[in-house]
Amino acid sequence: MAAASAVLVLAVPAANAAAPASPVARAAPAVGCGAARGAVARSLSTLVTRHGIPGAAAEVAGTGCGRWTAARGVADLATGRPMNAGDRLRIGSVTKSFTATVVVQLAAEGRIGLDAPVERYLPGVIRGNGYDGRTITVRQLLQHTSGLPDYIGGAGGALISTPADVNRFYRGLFSGELVPARWLAEMRRTVPADPRRLWPGARYGLGLIASPLTCGGMWWGHSGTVPGGHRALGAVTPDGRSISLALTKVPDTDRAEADFRAVVDSAFCAGDRTHQPKETA
Repeated sequence: MAAASAVLVLAVPAANAAAPASPVARAAPAVGCGAARGAVARSLSTLVTRHGIPGAAAEVAGTGCGRWTAARGVADLATGRPMNAGDRLRIGSVTKSFTATVVVQLAAEGRIGLDAPVERYLPGVIRGNGYDGRTITVRQLLQHTSGLPDYIGGAGGALISTPADVNRFYRGLFSGELVPARWLAEMRRTVPADPRRLWPGARYGLGLIASPLTCGGMWWGHSGTVPGGHRALGAVTPDGRSISLALTKVPDTDRAEADFRAVVDSAFCAGDRTHQPKETA
């Protein structure tokens, strides 16, 4: 239900979100659009030719360069149909950002307390095996610090989406269209991520990953995996640039996974290494 409701977030602003005061406002002009396009294309080609990913696609949107797409490989091995950034794929744990946004919208409306015990809203559901909903908060569930196993505590799912829709969601979230600034700040309060689950330097907020860029600053968003199927990622920078990625196969080596994440750096860092906002999470 929450995952389904989250889709509506794309079109319906949160209550009380009167003014989009956010990190995306007044973005600086971007330079090096051609460099970014070339870098993204090369990064996608690496995934296809070096790591055996059948198809890889990206949509990039940002200041000064407009909205553009890139794709490499095939979407359908049987027919050889080329990969397209408009293809709909499952986005796995990227769904967690959608779910968390709906919960934070409810918190902004005074209907849920982030630091209230889960027991208040789901009485008796989390009991036994050493777990107690009276001592676990809503915030801890969204931040993955509750101690619950993934199959209970995860806010993930398998929404079907496109890179364009994922980009639209994250840009809307960070521009203040979906939650008021105060509550976006709550989502951006992070803790160090479990290094067994995410990569070095990553931090976790409420349904949001914060990850360092090689050119300085951070990107915010989430990655997602559908076992045996798709890999997805959506990322936005404080100055309003965004990228969404879709793969038709989950990378199966550490090097392939690192090169998947490197596509984000190629989009945000190739064109200009001077104006990226200095930010920590």
